[in-house]
Amino acid sequence: MPQEIERKFLVHDGWRTASHRQTRIVQGYLSSVPGRSVRVRIAGDEGFLTIKGAAGASGVSRYEWERGIPIDEAEALLALAEPGVIEKIRHLVTAGPHTYEVDEFFGENAGLVVAEIELGAEDEAFERPPWLGAEVTGDRRYYNSSLVKRPYRSFADEPFATSHPTLHLLAISGSLRGASSNTTVLRVVQALAPPGVTIALYDELDALPHFNPDLDGSGDIPPAAVARLRDLVAGADGLLISTPEYAHGLPGSLKNALDWLVSSTDFPGKSVAVLNISPRSEFAHASLVEILRTMSATLVADPALTVPMPHKRFTPALLLADAPLAARLDEALTAFLTALRRSDG
Repeated sequence: MPQEIERKFLVHDGWRTASHRQTRIVQGYLSSVPGRSVRVRIAGDEGFLTIKGAAGASGVSRYEWERGIPIDEAEALLALAEPGVIEKIRHLVTAGPHTYEVDEFFGENAGLVVAEIELGAEDEAFERPPWLGAEVTGDRRYYNSSLVKRPYRSFADEPFATSHPTLHLLAISGSLRGASSNTTVLRVVQALAPPGVTIALYDELDALPHFNPDLDGSGDIPPAAVARLRDLVAGADGLLISTPEYAHGLPGSLKNALDWLVSSTDFPGKSVAVLNISPRSEFAHASLVEILRTMSATLVADPALTVPMPHKRFTPALLLADAPLAARLDEALTAFLTALRRSDG
């Protein structure tokens, strides 16, 4: 199986004078779900079709299949690609026995310059020229498939990740109650997020209109609350859902939100974990899992994601002060983050 072994770096000034070849590249994605991507590229006067798989734990290696295609076919496929294109000039810069590919981005990603080096093995030694900056191997923000959806200008001021990619999670509670146990647990998980991980708690479940397919046809502009939900889901690396059970089923408000996401092009392949805090709620859990599978979510299943909560009322502060419970919630979050990093593409 062909493997791409590649490391990626930001750069300082000083590389441009060493550039000995430049190629203008335009590329788009026919598919860019977590764990795999299908890319069409025009590089100079050549066309290419590339399929990439999930990265390994280090973020350095992953499956890659690439074939040259006629330029007219590449142009036709670009017209069918997902929204957004990558525009860049690739500079070749030699350093010792290796050649760096230094990509200078334009358009929505203007200002970003990234150097990549392909290696024969993950532990292969290579020369590091003085213009080489921080390593961002495995940081998903710098994947071209991510830059299409979340351009560089939207995170240029954020700190870069060194050992692990930055992860953005969206937490959704299926309950509208002010003192909801599910919402409280998600707030605790939010507080337990380690450095390099952000967790946003969705709080507009009650603002969504009743699902109506007549408002969700091709070319229709979705209601504002629906558009915001879809944007949040598109920008998240994974979803964490916790829901109560009502009458042996899902709360209608959560099912309504999922109905609005069925037609979202960003949902298929999205990594989703269901945090079950009441193992007796087996009907709601089974129903939610079935719905998510039908929607082509990538479900993360791990025993750590079942964390029974006490039957008495509790607050985030009380849960955080309960060391055994806080540890189990931290274990659940860690299980989800580990799965996300393993499935990264």
